[in-house]
Amino acid sequence: MRRLLTFVVALSLPIVAKIPLQGTVVVTTEHVDAGATSTVTIDHSVGELDIQGWDQPQVEVTATKSVFRETKDEALRDLEKVHVKLANKDGGAEVTTVLPERNFFVRPFKARTDVVVQTVIRVPRGAHVVVRHESGDVRLRDVSGAIDASVHAGDLQLWMSDAKSYRIDAKCKVGGISSDFEGKFHDRFPAGDAFADASAASAPEARLRVGIGGIQVLRAK
Repeated sequence: MRRLLTFVVALSLPIVAKIPLQGTVVVTTEHVDAGATSTVTIDHSVGELDIQGWDQPQVEVTATKSVFRETKDEALRDLEKVHVKLANKDGGAEVTTVLPERNFFVRPFKARTDVVVQTVIRVPRGAHVVVRHESGDVRLRDVSGAIDASVHAGDLQLWMSDAKSYRIDAKCKVGGISSDFEGKFHDRFPAGDAFADASAASAPEARLRVGIGGIQVLRAK
């Protein structure tokens, strides 16, 4: 029995030592002009997404892409398959993330890519922000224009200076909602949550939606 066990373990060991994976990172930054109250649309984004308001008539997108591969050439080829594109649209801007086509034979139960994407987008503070995020966390800070943000899977955070910054309309299909401000909570059958704060009737609306994950409305320090 002992010899048989030793033989099976030996077969399970690799004949050739595996080459250690190397991490490769590519960072890109783009700018386009945009009006102070224009619309900025972020579509098909993935990974970590930070949206920050600033006092410039521009939209700035910094995308950090990283992946682990056996060789740098292989890593660069895969990184090139993921693009974060910035373009002008109707006086505002559109940010679109392009991913490889899904391959059900190679990755039948996985995401379309294992490239890690971290995107920081700076927008005019009063811009109307529209977000359609696929997976990962989204954070919005220092913005004052209307917000329409949805996340398929992940957490969505909105940082506000005070309760009068926005009229909040937040809903989760599967997950919970928390808020540093007063408002009305409602349980949504079977596993969701809803929160609304309309105390600031004249404030812009923040429409927040999450499929699977959570929503946090936080007081900015």
